[in-house]
Amino acid sequence: MEHIEEWIAWRAGEDDRLYTLYGKALEKEHKGEFVAIGPNGETILGVEDGALADIALERFGPGRF
Repeated sequence: MEHIEEWIAWRAGEDDRLYTLYGKALEKEHKGEFVAIGPNGETILGVEDGALADIALERFGPGRF
């Protein structure tokens, strides 16, 4: 269980880092949209979170956006 908790903490930090670098600048022009950010900074925008998650899962893989 400890390993999973460490990964979750790492993932949360990585998500914050990626959002600061690549997502924050999108807020003004894409208000009300969702963003998925891949490990290399590639972004996918969408208005439906479920559909966006499906696309991001296919493109980036599980646990990588």
